[in-house]
Amino acid sequence: MSVKSQQAVCLRISGGREFGKLIEHVSASSRTIVGADRVTFWMLGKDQRTLASLPSSEGGRVFRLPFGRGLVGACAQKQQIIVTADAYRDPLFDQRDDKRRSYRTVSELCLPILHDDELIGVVQASNRLRSDGVSVRIPLRKGVIVIGEFAEDDVVRLREVANLACAAFENARHLQAHRLLIDELSFTLADAISVRDTTTGKHIKLVTVIAVEVAREMGLSEDAVQEIKIAAALHDIGKIGVRDHILLKPVKFTQKDYRAMKTHAHKGRRILRKIDWPKGLEAVPYLVGSHHELCDGSGYPAGLTKDEISLSAHIITVSDIFAAVAQKRPYKEAHGPHYALKLCRDEARSGKLDPKVVRALARVIEHHGFEALERRSSKSRAGSFLSS
Repeated sequence: MSVKSQQAVCLRISGGREFGKLIEHVSASSRTIVGADRVTFWMLGKDQRTLASLPSSEGGRVFRLPFGRGLVGACAQKQQIIVTADAYRDPLFDQRDDKRRSYRTVSELCLPILHDDELIGVVQASNRLRSDGVSVRIPLRKGVIVIGEFAEDDVVRLREVANLACAAFENARHLQAHRLLIDELSFTLADAISVRDTTTGKHIKLVTVIAVEVAREMGLSEDAVQEIKIAAALHDIGKIGVRDHILLKPVKFTQKDYRAMKTHAHKGRRILRKIDWPKGLEAVPYLVGSHHELCDGSGYPAGLTKDEISLSAHIITVSDIFAAVAQKRPYKEAHGPHYALKLCRDEARSGKLDPKVVRALARVIEHHGFEALERRSSKSRAGSFLSS
């Protein structure tokens, strides 16, 4: 691999933001740069005595091992580079690790990942692929893989990737911690509505669960899903500015009541615009302010039309309408999911709702079941379904 190609790969690694995709890209890039059949990243546990593999570098599986066990554990314990050309003859190698991974290791290179001279993990390169060397049949893999030994050049290249990966992992972890804080603050704000009106609180939770599933069903990125999750949880935050005698009114609204209630979308956007949202969540105020906009321009507060409304906003709007009709509200009884879905389909045919979003909603309801989604949303507090 040329130096220019290596630099391009390293640049993409250093610019990564989403943690899971970052790990996947780093692992794939490392295999290419080093010429290894498999590259696994192991991170130091909170107890400082165990290591856990990052799932995207092991096909979604997570393995754990203690310091000192096997080549990876020895590398962590000694904080030294370990290279072996024949793993099964190396006294440090633990064959149980191959059995757990359904793998056959021949050559291996383990390198400690350090941040400010402190161990944060180990990168493990398994089976150097070469055009010459011994032939070994690897279980669960097609054909014969020709295995060679790791050389000093491989150590240098893997260390370069590990150093960049270390910085990228730290940046991604800080971003993840920041987003968790934003999550908690957002759902705490959402809970403020629940204190005044438990029915609206239940509605917010259900809208959030449904909007997240619809977004994933439509193939949106996890960054976009995260943004929708936060915006959906806060979509009714503007109701803080609506008086109790209207918000909690048990009968149908008058025109005056309705005009007062309609201000909540604009008020929500105005409240949230005061927050310095991190990159990737900048659209949250817009989404909250747009969740009552309709494709034909008859919505509020701005009367936007379909092409002026983002897909994320369409998803929250459809989820909001569906949940509002299906659930009981202070001013009406529950109509159930079948009637709610029929109404959404009718509104899509009439040009008010995005048909693609409504079809995705229908698939979500069919696949998950309304009752299951409602149970998931009814956990103790809004933030409890963050991992959904």
